[in-house]
Amino acid sequence: MKKILLTILTIALILPMAFADDKQEALNLINRIRADPKSFVSDIEKAKELIQTKDGKLIYGGKVKVALKEGEDAFNEAIEFLNTASELPPLEFDESITIPVPENEEDMKNSKKLGELVEEKKNSGAPIDSYFKDSVKDYYSSVLLLVVDDNGKGKKKKKRDAILSKKYKKIGLAYKKLGKVFCAYYTFAK
Repeated sequence: MKKILLTILTIALILPMAFADDKQEALNLINRIRADPKSFVSDIEKAKELIQTKDGKLIYGGKVKVALKEGEDAFNEAIEFLNTASELPPLEFDESITIPVPENEEDMKNSKKLGELVEEKKNSGAPIDSYFKDSVKDYYSSVLLLVVDDNGKGKKKKKRDAILSKKYKKIGLAYKKLGKVFCAYYTFAK
């Protein structure tokens, strides 16, 4: 009986750690990329192998369709960038600059645009410098596509620049599964 209770207690203590929340996992991944950009090259190479295109859309992992502007070149350019990027200190999560994702799909359709929500937050004193949102299948795909940042040739890579910029010290993260997609809001501050 003691052995069973000990096993249950062990599972009760370990299980929550095994299922860490998506925000923390995303922050850990972003900070891993900042600490050692080259370490993420293999992730992008693996993702590149999963690319299929159909009707001008990237099908990543067999499910998520993301409109492509650069195609495979976005992945190649991200690899080139990471191979030359400098190591950076970790970003600190800051609740005060975090914009919550709406509770459900209906609220998402009827909510203000992220830019309007950021302006309201800034007007209340939040020092937000950069922001964007993403809708994919999970936090990992979201971070991966931030690094790939398929904005079209010759354009500034706002998303990648934000997570790999030494000027930003703080990050706000909000994630929520809404229907079939995983919605993410990112905010950054100095």
